[in-house]
Amino acid sequence: MGGKELDVLIQNNLKMKHDTKIIQLLLPLLLGFGDGTALDLNLANFVQWVTTPVPEFRSCTLPGLVKIAREHPELFKATNHISPIEEQFGSFLLKASTVSEQRHSSGKSFWKLAMAAQPDPVTELDGTVAREIFTVLNIAQPFTEDQLFNFYTFSVLYDWLNSFYGIPSPTPSSDNTPRTLGFKLNSNFQEIIITYCSRLLEQSKLKTASAMVAPHTSLSKLPEELLVEIAVFEVVRIFQLLCEADPELFPRLFPIMKKLTNRPAVRNNGSVFLAVLKFLLIHSQQTMYDPDPQFKIFFEEFLGSHYTDCLAAFETFDFCVKYRQKLAGQTNVFSMYFPPLFKILVWSPVSYLREFTVLLPYMISSSTAVEIFHSLLDFPLLASVMEKIESDRGQEEAIEGESDKYRVLYNYLLRNESGMLNLWESSTTSLLIKQFCQGRQVTTRVRAVCEIVPYLISIFVDVVLSELSPEISLELIPIIFQRIDQLFMFESFQREVRKILEMKVLAIFQKNPWFVVKLKDQITAMIMDSHSKSTEELTLCLCWIVGEYASESLSKITNEQITDYYGTLESFAYEKMSLAKMGISRLDEVNNSFSSVHTSVLNPTTPDDQLYIPRLLLVVISAMSKLAARWQPLTSRVMLCFSKILRHQEHHDRTVVQRVNECINILKFPSIASSILNSPFRRVVFLATPHSAPPIVPATWVPCPLQSSSVS
Repeated sequence: MGGKELDVLIQNNLKMKHDTKIIQLLLPLLLGFGDGTALDLNLANFVQWVTTPVPEFRSCTLPGLVKIAREHPELFKATNHISPIEEQFGSFLLKASTVSEQRHSSGKSFWKLAMAAQPDPVTELDGTVAREIFTVLNIAQPFTEDQLFNFYTFSVLYDWLNSFYGIPSPTPSSDNTPRTLGFKLNSNFQEIIITYCSRLLEQSKLKTASAMVAPHTSLSKLPEELLVEIAVFEVVRIFQLLCEADPELFPRLFPIMKKLTNRPAVRNNGSVFLAVLKFLLIHSQQTMYDPDPQFKIFFEEFLGSHYTDCLAAFETFDFCVKYRQKLAGQTNVFSMYFPPLFKILVWSPVSYLREFTVLLPYMISSSTAVEIFHSLLDFPLLASVMEKIESDRGQEEAIEGESDKYRVLYNYLLRNESGMLNLWESSTTSLLIKQFCQGRQVTTRVRAVCEIVPYLISIFVDVVLSELSPEISLELIPIIFQRIDQLFMFESFQREVRKILEMKVLAIFQKNPWFVVKLKDQITAMIMDSHSKSTEELTLCLCWIVGEYASESLSKITNEQITDYYGTLESFAYEKMSLAKMGISRLDEVNNSFSSVHTSVLNPTTPDDQLYIPRLLLVVISAMSKLAARWQPLTSRVMLCFSKILRHQEHHDRTVVQRVNECINILKFPSIASSILNSPFRRVVFLATPHSAPPIVPATWVPCPLQSSSVS
């Protein structure tokens, strides 16, 4: 059956307006398959059925009418259907009876008939008799028809208001411009809504009779308490909508919303608390109100201990993403309270990665960059600690014993506010973390966290380079040197993080070549102290950086500083030449506490191990040649060093010997060497492999820290 035939069938049958059964059968077809034309033709019927005194018509058409308003609000533009519907809604909200439905007794007793003639009054949550208008928080046994429609109306009220008076999200077809239909909320209906919602907030202060009779734990909530939370949440949303529709209402509603933040019940419910915070955030500038104290309570007291709550986690990230511009501009949430957001991500690393990558740039600033960098590297450790704490819940003795031993570690990783002392500044941190990780299995969650850290580190460094001052990058380099061999003890995690850190070190020096002057002491110390597999690729990168950027034209370096760098590279070269003569590929420090891979110095296990010394010598030879081209007195020392390599060339890879001969031939002619090896910085990048002949101009040759080719 085609769409037109279906519309004709529906239209013909809906002419029987007084047959409830037919209407109940056809309404799902109309709402599900009817197009805008069919809905427009039957809109008057919907309005008539909702305003009719027959309850059956109201109950079956009210949801459909709200659905039309939500999906096709433009159908109401040319008609006057909104006024009678809102008038009926107002009647449902304010005029519901305050007594229960009268019970019909089957007995003939006079006393039973007398009791049936007097229905029970409606009560409040605490059991007292209700003396004001009926709301969804009143208790009746059983409910009357008008009381049920009071429930129905309040449950659809937000959707109805949002369809006509809210600020819809931008649509793709409207060039990101919100659609505005030009509806204005009737003042009488607005006053009815405020009266009803204010009554709900007053009722929500009452303690339920069930809670007074049967005390319960904070982990379990009674149905009445859940209903109160839902009602308050809906009231907050409605008040926010009313202020959007009529900004003049804000001075009247703001004090009410502000008082809600002092309620313990609101502070213990993430959904309600966030709804109130949204209201205060959006309107804070109108009253010069500072919402930071309320955000402190939410992120520290609530979110800090509810990071495993799926609903709270979802709503928190959704709130932060939607209002990230306001949060960044009007509050200190992202600079002060990013640790709780980190805990949510670590607990659910797959679920919130996309949202976190949106928020991460807003968290990074000059004051937080170093702390965030350490925190990102510590994500797997944080996941392990969180799992340990969750598994020990209910085992007070185990928790007390563990917490005493690892109290400093727990306090640092589980903090809810930024600005704590850096744990990695202590000399005992490495040993403490090694003890904690010893014997612990890498769980699925920890493994998932390990996989996302390199991606987040890449985003972090890119933001630092593009948004922050160079001084922050300068501060970051020594920290990278420190943390390169102080990572969570999981081999694949260490390998991938080191790769990305090595790439980002190259990117930092590419943008800031003058760092070779500022960080001369740290670079030379790192090169000379490189006796561990965890730092060998970083050392290779640093040797290339020295050769590439230790130039007066790029970094304003002095001849004395060039000589110091050359002395470091020369000593380093002689050391590696000695290892090559002994047939040793690398000199690992077995006592490296954070290295999870310990390779024998005499028996390399992989082709990459055998290729490391040739790769390193290629880079060092090129760097020494460049320094000699820039400072002529170094040429004789370079020639002496290279001659020793040629004298024992049988111990070296053929590409090393080839590179030495090329550089010697160039350095014999100082003017040519200066023009070739000291050429301006180029951005062309070649991957360096020991058995692929590099170009004759080493200045354009960059070692790839991520891969090395096997012997061809």
